[in-house]
Amino acid sequence: MLTLAKNWWVPTVRGIAAIIFGVIALGSPHAALVTLVAVFGIYALVDGIFAIAGLFRSDSTHAPWYLQLLVGVTGIMAGLITLSYPGITAVSLLAFIAAFAIVIGIGQLIAAVQQRHESGAVP
Repeated sequence: MLTLAKNWWVPTVRGIAAIIFGVIALGSPHAALVTLVAVFGIYALVDGIFAIAGLFRSDSTHAPWYLQLLVGVTGIMAGLITLSYPGITAVSLLAFIAAFAIVIGIGQLIAAVQQRHESGAVP
């Protein structure tokens, strides 16, 4: 029996959590937006800094140095823009994330039902 079919409940939990997040984000957009924009801005900024710092530790197996520099600078710029102009980021980001969460949640629930049927748990 497939491992995924045995663990049909995992995508069920993920799907329900995603739907709950999406509904909360739509129901309380201000709190969701403030938190989400701040977390994203800080993440992008820190990720960009680490990408540039990684230039000093890179070896021949990584991407060329200029690509890593571009990724780092882009991350830093995205973080600074997000933290400087949170309103613009928030308006577009919340709508996208809420829709994403609901669609992913529904997809996870459909996958869970299919996996449960494959496992033989449902006649």
